[in-house]
Amino acid sequence: MAGLLSDLVKHWRLLPLIIVLGLGNGLPYGYHFSVINSSSSFVKGFINQTWIGRYGSAVPKDTVTLLWSIAISVYSVGGLLGSLAAGYLSRRFGKRWCHRLTDLLGITASLCLGLCKIAGSYEIIFVGRFLYGFTLGLAINIYVQYLGEISPTKLRGFVNTTAPIFVTTGKLFGQIVGLREVLGTETLWPLMLSLCGFTELLHFILMNFYPETPPYLILVKKDQDRSLKAMHRIWGPGNYQSEMDQILAEQEMRKKSKILSVIELVKEPSLRWQFYIVIVITFTLQMSGISAIFYYANSVFLTAGLPPEKIPYISLGIGCFELMAVLLCSVLIERYGRKVLLLGSYGFMATMLGGLTVTLSLQGWAHWIPYCSAVFIFLFIFFYGTGPGIYSPCEKCKVAFKCS
Repeated sequence: MAGLLSDLVKHWRLLPLIIVLGLGNGLPYGYHFSVINSSSSFVKGFINQTWIGRYGSAVPKDTVTLLWSIAISVYSVGGLLGSLAAGYLSRRFGKRWCHRLTDLLGITASLCLGLCKIAGSYEIIFVGRFLYGFTLGLAINIYVQYLGEISPTKLRGFVNTTAPIFVTTGKLFGQIVGLREVLGTETLWPLMLSLCGFTELLHFILMNFYPETPPYLILVKKDQDRSLKAMHRIWGPGNYQSEMDQILAEQEMRKKSKILSVIELVKEPSLRWQFYIVIVITFTLQMSGISAIFYYANSVFLTAGLPPEKIPYISLGIGCFELMAVLLCSVLIERYGRKVLLLGSYGFMATMLGGLTVTLSLQGWAHWIPYCSAVFIFLFIFFYGTGPGIYSPCEKCKVAFKCS
């Protein structure tokens, strides 16, 4: 801990950049993960009002469900496309340019979401959600790569763990502004959906004062002088010859190594187990149920029989629990290792889902059973945060997936 603090003091110029990156990338990613849940009733009501204004009758319940599901799922479609484009765009134009692009797209998406009520069109919500999905799918990949490349070797582990902390903080922020005492009202919900446009505008302005990453300047632009200047700009004055030598060694290794296609990667025996690990961890992370819990938490709590007026505050407690878990995991990860935390967390998460299934089935037996459902959801979120929720891109293989 003392060594970490001394390195942070030495490289204090890195801290403002970490905060800027978190506000412009990690915070919006987590925010839009949770705020759609807080705004669900308002968006459904807006869809119904717009439908009545157009067709003179109330929208059928199944149609509302379908349109709401489109608003949720189109975000994931955009995210997939943005993630697929991240590799090409970052290699072709650099990560700093990609940050500017994501900021402009995010601001455009915020305007779509914020002006939907004035325009009287729920279709604009679909456009805004798709653009935000593409933006954040691209941004989160560029974000974690940029973090890794601007970090001195001794601080790389610490800097990488800031990404999930900002993402989790964004989820909590989305739950806070969704309260009826803040922006969760019939009048202000468009502002709630578009609020992160301000952080992306701030990020767009401040990133003009920061350089491209040192590895990109050497490995792609072949410019050692600019790379050294970038190190001094980001880390402060000092002798960074060892970091420079490490990047140059990586450059030589890349010259000797062959870039594999997907088929060649699958057929390569020496990389087969790494490939299996990537597939398994990515699959289990996506199928863990965390997305359903966050997107449909209000519906789950209503189904469980909890009072509707208390649900926003219960959702806020979920965000607090996850943030506590992520902070705890950042401490435990060096003591117990990633494998123990992953296996233990998934085991407890499965147990919590089993308990939730039972309590939802028996909720009519006693008045206190719905609160047991809430407890199981809280614990599920907590164990997610202590395991799969903390993982950032692998430093060794340099690919953007959540693994150890």
